[in-house]
Amino acid sequence: VAAATFDQFNILKAEHPILADIASFQSAHINHLTPRTLDISAVQAAMREAGMAVKARIEGPPIRQCLILLRQTSFLALEEYVHFRTAIPELIKAGHKARFGEVEERGAAVTEQGKILYERLLQEAMALTANAEPEQVDRIAEDVFKQYPDTWTELRSKGLIHCEYFCIGKAPPGEAGQQLDALALERLIAQGVIEARPITYEDFLPFSAAGIFQSNLQSRDKDGRPLQMKHPEPDLLGFVEALEEEPVNIQSWYSLIQKRSLKAVAENLGMTAA
Repeated sequence: VAAATFDQFNILKAEHPILADIASFQSAHINHLTPRTLDISAVQAAMREAGMAVKARIEGPPIRQCLILLRQTSFLALEEYVHFRTAIPELIKAGHKARFGEVEERGAAVTEQGKILYERLLQEAMALTANAEPEQVDRIAEDVFKQYPDTWTELRSKGLIHCEYFCIGKAPPGEAGQQLDALALERLIAQGVIEARPITYEDFLPFSAAGIFQSNLQSRDKDGRPLQMKHPEPDLLGFVEALEEEPVNIQSWYSLIQKRSLKAVAENLGMTAA
């Protein structure tokens, strides 16, 4: 049974569906879980084949050989029946949509340089896809993102992704005691002595997440007019004060993993870390 009456629920929903979802029930509830998949395109196709109501397109970078960041989709929120109190002592059974199914495929964590390139290409693609159909959006995005390197070697050598390094062979004669600098690293990777593995992206994409939520919200008010959304006002200081500690800098975290792995590889090969 909802905490709000049916009339109160409808007033809140007319203002904004998220407001109704938060204020109309007695306790918090999980609105979605986010399982990880190895092939988001296959999941999207399977949901459509099963007759599920799904997003029109997958959010995030376009299809690539080397996935960066993450791609995500969802089936739309299902209607669930809830009992609401009324002015008279009886309950009304009505529908409410809040919980939806999100799925994501995670790729490589990008460096600050890689993030800047991604955001530039995203803005370029968005400028070319205003009012375009979902299929057109995907095709245009794929063309624009051809500017983003798409081999692990190029992504790594150009400093666009974070990698963790592993020693998988013995150092050739003459390497012991040498410094594991950038040239030595590339040489030993080519020789099959060191292996580079992309670090998995463990954050989320605000723009893509907004697309998921937007697809599950009504976009017009009760009179058919577009809902007016306020411009977001980030408040990092307020967030830190509420958290009572500084959040982890995700780029520093990835860099630390990479640096520690290079140090371990150097020690295993009898070399010194750069």
